[in-house]
This record gives sequence, C-alpha cells and structure tokens, in this order.
Amino acid sequence: MTPVLRFFAGMLVCAAGWVLASWPVPVLAAGRPAPGGAVAAVPAVSPVVSDAMSGEEAALVAQAESGDARAKMMLGLRYAMGRGVAADDAKAQKWLREAAMAGNAVAQVSLATMMAFESDEQDTRGALIWYGKAAAQGNTQAQAELARLLEAGLGVTRNPEEAEAWRRQAREQADEVMVAWAWRIAATGSENWQVAAREFRLTPPEGVATGIDTIDRTGIAVDVKAVGRDVERGDPVAKTVGAFLLATGNGVEKDESLALVWLREAAEAGHMHAQAALGELVMLGWGPLKEDREEAARWMKRAAMQGLREAKTSYGAMLAGGKGVTENKKEAFGWIGSAARENEPRAQLMMAMNALAKEDREGAAQWFYRAAENGDDEVLSMLGVLYGWGDAAVAGESEKLTEVRRYAQRGEPEAQLMLGLLFQEGWGTARDAVSAERWFSAAASQHYDDVWLPLGLFYAETGRVGEARAAFDAAVRLNAYSFARDTGILQLVFIESEKMPELEDSLLPDEAKPLSGEEAKEEPAAPAGPENRSADGAFLREIPLLADDAASGHTVQDKAALDGVMPDLRRERIAKKIAFLKEEVERGNPAAEMMLAVLLEKGWSVSPDGEAADRLRALARGKICKALGDAAENEPDCVSPDTGGGEPDEPSDGTAGEAVPEDGDSLAMRVTDYSTGGGL
Repeated sequence: MTPVLRFFAGMLVCAAGWVLASWPVPVLAAGRPAPGGAVAAVPAVSPVVSDAMSGEEAALVAQAESGDARAKMMLGLRYAMGRGVAADDAKAQKWLREAAMAGNAVAQVSLATMMAFESDEQDTRGALIWYGKAAAQGNTQAQAELARLLEAGLGVTRNPEEAEAWRRQAREQADEVMVAWAWRIAATGSENWQVAAREFRLTPPEGVATGIDTIDRTGIAVDVKAVGRDVERGDPVAKTVGAFLLATGNGVEKDESLALVWLREAAEAGHMHAQAALGELVMLGWGPLKEDREEAARWMKRAAMQGLREAKTSYGAMLAGGKGVTENKKEAFGWIGSAARENEPRAQLMMAMNALAKEDREGAAQWFYRAAENGDDEVLSMLGVLYGWGDAAVAGESEKLTEVRRYAQRGEPEAQLMLGLLFQEGWGTARDAVSAERWFSAAASQHYDDVWLPLGLFYAETGRVGEARAAFDAAVRLNAYSFARDTGILQLVFIESEKMPELEDSLLPDEAKPLSGEEAKEEPAAPAGPENRSADGAFLREIPLLADDAASGHTVQDKAALDGVMPDLRRERIAKKIAFLKEEVERGNPAAEMMLAVLLEKGWSVSPDGEAADRLRALARGKICKALGDAAENEPDCVSPDTGGGEPDEPSDGTAGEAVPEDGDSLAMRVTDYSTGGGL
C-alpha cells in the first residue's frame, strides 16, 4: 500500500483499533506497457459525474457573482462547512480569496487559516499577509493567529516579542468587542424612541443619535430628548438606552460616570437588558468600574432568569469556567443549550464545540451551521478558523471521510478510489452510488490502474455486468491485482460483522447496524447469478453463499450473528458481487480467481474452503505468470522465495502476491508519500 493509501485506509478503522493489511500498489504511469511491450488498452471510462448545482447553490453563486463581498465570504464558508452545498475546500478557497481581495476581514482570516493548515502548498507566508490585513481591521482571530505563528516561527522568523505584542492587542481587541457587545445589549429597546433617519445619517440634527446598533437590529436613529424625558419619569428602559448614549457619546456629551449610574438604577429596577449589560461591564472592569467576577455573575444570573438569551449564554460560560461562580458544567450547558435553541449564535458555537468534544460530529455540524446563519463577524471569524484548521465537522461526514474527501478533491487518485469505496459501502457516510461512481471514474480518468477491480465490483452490484466484465478485463491487461490481494479492504467490502465486533458504529453502513425484534428474524435474500458451468470453475457449484445456504458450514451461533447485523439489502449487494466473481472465474479471469480465493480462505460471505482457495490461487498465478512472459521474473507471484524462479510456493496464510521487499524497502514505499509532503 502506498503511504497515502495506507493513511486513507487507516483512517477508516483507526478509531476501532484496526490496522488494515498492506496494499502493495505498483508504481504505475499512464498507459503502462502490457506484457510484450505494447501499451495496454483500457475500456472507455464513464464520464465523471458533473457537479450539478442545486437551486440553493445556484442562487448563492449568482449573488456572489454579482460582486457582493459578504456574499462571496458566506459562500466560501458554506463550501468549507458543507452547509447547503457539497463540501469542497477548493471552491471554498476560491470564493474566500475573492472576498478577501475585496477587503472582507472574515474572508481574509478564513482564507489565511486554510492556506496555512489545509492547503497542498501550506503557504504560511501568504497566510501571514492575509492575517495581517484582517488584523489591521481589528479582527481578533487574525491577531491571535498572528501571535501564534510568530511565537512558533511558522512561515516567518520566530519573534516572541512581536508575538506578545499581537497577543496583547488581541486581548485588548477582545475586551473592546465585549464592551461594544454590552452596550449593544443596553441599546436594545431604543426603537421605542426611533425617528425616521431620512437624509441626516452623516449630519444629523441636534438631539438625534444615529447608527445605533442593537442585538436584534442595526442602524436606527433615536430622539435623544424623548429618551431624556422618559429617564426623568424613571423609565428603566429609557435609563438603559440613555446610559448607552452617555457611554458612547452618541448624540450627547460623553459621560461614563452618569451612564453607569443610570445603568445600575435600571438593573436594580429589574430591567434584564440593563442587568446583562452591567454584568458584562463589571466582568471587564470597564471605565470607572472595578472588575468583580462575583458581582458580574449575580447580575448575569438575574438577567438569565428573566429569559434573556444573551444573558443565558454569558452566565452559562461563567458556570462552565468557574468565573465568579462555582464551576458546574452540567448547569452551564443547560443555560447555553437554552440560549442556543433561541438562536443565540455564541451559544450555538459553544454547543458545537461541546458536541465535537463528545465526538458527535453530526450534532456539531448542525450547531455550527446555525451559528453561521445567526452570527456576527466575530462568530463567523471563529468558524472560519475552525474550518480552516480542518477541526470542525461537516454534516453527513465522519472526520475520516472529510480527510479523504479533501485529498480526493485535490486530485489524488488513491484518495478518489478510497472515496468511491466509502460512498459505495457507506463507511462514515450515507451510501451514495452516484458519488461512488463519480470518484471511481475520476481515479480511472487519471489512469490509476488499481481502480478497475473495485469499479468492476461496483458495476456488478448495480446490475451492469457488461461494464463490470470490461473493468475486470482491464485490470488483467494492466496487471493491476493489488485490490484482489488486499485482505483488509476485501474484508470490509465483503464484511461479516461478527468478525469485527470492535468496529465503531460511525463506520458501519446503516444497513449493517444491529437489528432487533422481528427485523432480526427476517430470512436472508437469495443471491442472483447463474450456475457455474466451465471446467475450470466447475467446483464453484460447491461454494455456497452464506446468504442462501443454511447448511453453509457455519455454526448456528455464527449464522444468528450474521442475521442480526446483515439485513437483506447488504446481503443482496454482496451476493451480486460474489455471483459476478463466480461467473468471472468460469470465464477464467485471474483477478476474480485471486479475489474469490481470499474470500474462500477467510470465509467472508462464503463457506470457508481452503482447498478451493488453493486451486483458484494456483490457476490465477499460472495465468498471470504466463501472460507476463519474460517479465514474470519481476512479478512477486511468479518468483519462488527459495529458488528465485519458477512457480512460487503456496503461502500458508493465504496472502498470495504480497510484494517482496527490495533493498529493505517495498514497492509501496517507493510511491510518493503525500502525508509528509504538505498535505497534512
């Protein structure tokens, strides 16, 4: 197995503690000479399925193409997240780059993170430029990332002093963001005194405050004198809004001390927005206030108890971190979850991170998506960083599938083959025959010879026997037998789950998960396929499928276990593949002979039969070596370990055809190792 394929395959089973058997992949070039020097022909490849856009995706692309930088940024994040569109890092970077060039800070920080951590080239120097542009706009995430890169010396000379300067600026900027957030909470309710803005946004008349941001709407104008009159009458909402105007100097002379007096009076009168705003400001020690975490927690709890979603989020965070209150994570996520369900984006972000920590990637993805729908630029920047690192979840994908998909979308044929298998078998994702064929075809279009056998099995199970036969013939002409020898992958393709009790649920296809009740008692489906006829394959009549032979040689306990985890749909798919293999053995196809030999030897979805396995393997070797002619001396299957020539000895463990190490290294190890070349 090439190092990259070993990596991909390992990702499928590492969570279950598995190590797949080695997959020796010869170093192949496009149009490899066939035995005798001629270039082997290959069957016509089905065209790669085009990426047809959904209506939603087309509308988003149209909006982005209109030149709207924010729309481009949002579309880039959607492609990174797989939200409403098929996840695609290349498309994500395309749109993020366009938005970044238009000056969007969220796009700049998102693109920079992808360039530094998820790009083939890992362009850290380029990432530093984009981080710098976003940091100059006051983006906290960009400032923090700059500090990290400078501290570690990634893409730049290590500079701890400059790193600390950026870290300090990030902390100060974060405080400024929280202060602005507190006053936005206080400004909520100012619409009670709203006036029509008309044409005075730039030069407002005396007594009008403009451009007021609240937590639920922005850009309104307020009659300051009307607010003042209601403050004199003791209205707590007016006092809270008036405190905001005084603190910011919007439409009035700035007066932080009086602002705090009015804000505290409103909080003591029970106004929840005043309580939450005061809690945030006391936590920060803003202006004349002294930092007091316990007082901050008391105010925040009072606002949360009244149902203010922003207060629920902040109080939950205080509980989670033990800030001003005894740490209590269970209670914390009760508050945070309540706020998240009310569409508070910071709470949704916290819920997503908590779900990730619990390895609930599907739940995490859904919370991330909701945060993206509701969040401001600070929330979107955090999402951009998380997805740029490759740490966040994509709905419908396991973490392992996401990693393989990224390589496949970058054009790596090994990953494309593996992604085809993932979609074909439903490992870490829902089964998707269209996507499986698309990725198998993509690998074949790059002349990646080892795709022909799995593609042939795919055609067989989808009823296209003629195409399946052509694919197996192509594998023989190209001497591409690696898949047929690979016991690890074959075990998963012809999976008998009782042989893999430790396989985690997320990697089992839905139809292979345990059944209960009457479902588990259903009779298995009979396999399709004709009886065997040829002389070479006559003994195949004696190879019953587990799915159609109650007297298969398996114990009652084995059969019951199989019935409990392999319902009819999966049995039918496996039966079609094995029926096809039996037909191909009758035709004398050595790839089918080699593959069926492994299944017979291991007893995977067929009755175990070592004698039949040996006979098939010997037939396959004879044909392979004869076809190679003088080149047979370079084929491991045709070289005896003892004599250096002639018919090879039969291996006792059934792993015929494993590559013989040369100079202390296998053929597989001479293939480019993408895992150390910048891909990870």
